[in-house]
Amino acid sequence: MSVGRDWNGGVYQKKDGSSWYVKLRRWEDRHKTDPWSKRKGFATKTKANACLRAAKDEYDLKERGMWNEARDGDIAPIAIAHLIEAFEVHVRSNSAPRPRHDPEKHVKLIAARLRKAFEAMSVESLNDLKKPDNANAKTPSDKAATFLNAMLRNRAVIDKRCLKANEQSGGASIKTRNDYMATLKQFGRWLEETERLHRSPFAILRKIDGEPKQRQVLTWEQVRDLASAAIQRTLQSRARDANKAKHMRSARRRAMAVMLGFLAGLRRQEIENLRWSWIDSDTITIAGEFAKSKSTESVPLHDGLRALLAGWRKLQAVEMGRSIRSTDLVVTDEPERGTVPALPEHIAERLRDDAAWAEIEHESDKLLDLHSMRTSLANALDEDVPDSIISELLRHRTGGVTRKHYRKRDAAKLGPFINEIPAECADVPGLLEELGTHAGTQVG
Repeated sequence: MSVGRDWNGGVYQKKDGSSWYVKLRRWEDRHKTDPWSKRKGFATKTKANACLRAAKDEYDLKERGMWNEARDGDIAPIAIAHLIEAFEVHVRSNSAPRPRHDPEKHVKLIAARLRKAFEAMSVESLNDLKKPDNANAKTPSDKAATFLNAMLRNRAVIDKRCLKANEQSGGASIKTRNDYMATLKQFGRWLEETERLHRSPFAILRKIDGEPKQRQVLTWEQVRDLASAAIQRTLQSRARDANKAKHMRSARRRAMAVMLGFLAGLRRQEIENLRWSWIDSDTITIAGEFAKSKSTESVPLHDGLRALLAGWRKLQAVEMGRSIRSTDLVVTDEPERGTVPALPEHIAERLRDDAAWAEIEHESDKLLDLHSMRTSLANALDEDVPDSIISELLRHRTGGVTRKHYRKRDAAKLGPFINEIPAECADVPGLLEELGTHAGTQVG
């Protein structure tokens, strides 16, 4: 039996040779400055060593959460809930920092998946994850396979309004199934590495392949209608005036995110962290910290988007009651301390609601989200702009070493190509109405 790395102990004889004593570290005191304790009065060294071995076994069981004080230290099956809590600590301590608004999101998601899986598998303790004595009984891997297969049932049922698999039907996508499988395998490896089990019960599980869902492609007119729908839906809602003002603020930011995704090809994280200091008269410069390539990148500023941003800046100044600083965020709010700027998690669902409200035609098997705006940009330019230029505008890493080390992207030269999309695309009805201004002012 292996011992926790904090364990230490030894047997010693008193100076006068009258008896033996044991000096050891107790599990409860392992983090104290002076964790040592003594047990004295053993007549022989053999009895002292027996006490030390018992103390070591007790330490091991407590380290694994299997010590039952109510039964005088008898080995009790550890509850699966306690194991999940210990696994959360492990994942949290071994996860690289992520630039997201909720650093705990990854840990919470893994724990939630495990709880759902084990509830469906009727797993309540560590003993339920061991191989059963009865050869005809279901093994943990059998139960896991049954659970994963059940997730895929009725996955072809499509909710046409939300453009996603209908969760009420009990179905899930292949990606979701694979994510749950990966979490179970990760948990099983942890059980094996910490010697709670001799072998992971989930090692036999395998990933299944499936066609990834393609993204919806919109024309520039549909993109404009999508952005406008966010505003018009709010204006026509029956919410109270106080709530309507709050919803309008959210709708305007959603509309701006759509236009930045389409006319600048920005990714979600780039939109979330976009500040006015990144924008000049001709380009948007994205800090390497937030770019997918991890290096500073520039994109040309579309003429219509330049005008829209000018009006948006004035609108923000009115909302905030002060002039806009270069360090202010363009779309999102300043985050609380310890977090990062973020768009609402439900923004994709809201976009699908906007599309349904505006009666924008779509294919039921396509996904509509913020990243769909980049897909739509590529398709809007497809007939008039060479593929190599579209790749440059979307900042795809083609060209390998030459592009990375020898050529630098010149955003100014790409300006005429992005302006193949008419400037009227950025004239979103209702977006800047509160200012009573026309989006024709230059960015100041």
